[in-house]
Amino acid sequence: GRAGGAGLLGIMAGSIIGARLGDKGHLVRPGWRVTLGAWGLLVGAVSLTGAAVLLVLPAQLICLALSTAGFLVAIPSLTAATADVVPAARRGLGFALLQFLISLAGSAGPLMVGAFSDATGSLRWAYAILSIPLLAGALLAFRGRSTLEGDRKAALQTLQ
Repeated sequence: GRAGGAGLLGIMAGSIIGARLGDKGHLVRPGWRVTLGAWGLLVGAVSLTGAAVLLVLPAQLICLALSTAGFLVAIPSLTAATADVVPAARRGLGFALLQFLISLAGSAGPLMVGAFSDATGSLRWAYAILSIPLLAGALLAFRGRSTLEGDRKAALQTLQ
């Protein structure tokens, strides 16, 4: 029950923060949506590790809420950035590919947790290991944010 409450708190906070900040900096700060998404992934990954390895329940619950909030900031920000850079004529295919890749990566998570849990004998460490691909995604997003504005303009030019 407590973990569910912490997760719900994170969902509500992340949704509100992501919605407000995502639109606020769009078209004002270059690469804003990707930057916000990258920060969300980074906060989520680090907090997920904390939730997995800390042994004090209140700290675990705080980390769980923060990880959920971080991911809820990242997902809509990065999805909106995808809409910004995919030309309108290809948006259906672009989002179908995005959903396929998200589903593929999401289905790999339980397999990774199970394999790492079997290998280490610890479910906690298996969850902590999930932070590695999340951190890699955050770093890739930070790196890719510099090209967002050029890609967005190129997508808009296809409408003309």
